[in-house]
Amino acid sequence: AVILASQDENEFPLIPVLPSYGRGRDAPGDGFRYSSFIFGTNLTDVIVTGANGTIDGQGETWWTKFKNN
Repeated sequence: AVILASQDENEFPLIPVLPSYGRGRDAPGDGFRYSSFIFGTNLTDVIVTGANGTIDGQGETWWTKFKNN
């Protein structure tokens, strides 16, 4: 199986930056960033298993956006 991230930034909610993250780099108005592709809060006992799966975040799109500001 393949877990495939969307390339549409509108599908990633904006969340407050973490104190260690610094100022917001993803969205206007400092203080916000895009949620991670795989995200959760207050989770326990989470396991992702598989014999030969792939998690594909399709990072090229995001790195291009980052490099182009």
